[in-house]
Amino acid sequence: MARKRMIDPDIWIDGKFNRFDYAGRLLWIGLISMANDYGKLVGDPDIITSQIFPKDKISIITYLERYNDAGMIVRYENNGEQYIKIKNWDKYQTLMHPAKDKIPEPSRNNLDGVKKTSTQFSLVKYSLRKGKHTFNEFVKLTKNEHTKLIEKFGERGTNEWIERLDNYIGAKGKKYKSHYRTILMWAQKDQPKNKESWRK
Repeated sequence: MARKRMIDPDIWIDGKFNRFDYAGRLLWIGLISMANDYGKLVGDPDIITSQIFPKDKISIITYLERYNDAGMIVRYENNGEQYIKIKNWDKYQTLMHPAKDKIPEPSRNNLDGVKKTSTQFSLVKYSLRKGKHTFNEFVKLTKNEHTKLIEKFGERGTNEWIERLDNYIGAKGKKYKSHYRTILMWAQKDQPKNKESWRK
């Protein structure tokens, strides 16, 4: 499978691309590099993370949902396997001798309902009883709570708070009724010294 990919220079001034922080922008370029000759790749977030962020503890679920909602990708399943198809692939990638496509195409329902697919897949461990995603190993947040943290601290700051809480729970065995409220409480206590670093 050919692995060389074209990155349009205009990507650096693209409105959709620049809505993301540095990790979101790097992930997007990483998806392009991982995709096969037809713009498709395995959609398991653990596999994607291990290849693009092998030494970083980072959750990519929100980025994938935002790409999907922005119409940049289609996420779909086939025979229980998760896949991603990058939209407008042929517009930016020209291949003279593409390899045989081994990944199935998304169904018509996936293509017609891109924004609906963000709720169809479990891309992280999921608790149906509480409706919470598990980030890293121990931190549990609802999608709404995660979004609120991003709005308050930014993508990078949120990932740092999640990693901090995850490490603390793993080391101490502590249990909290609400991980969302715990992060807010910790942030409030640390605000004087960390206020300027949250969004860096």
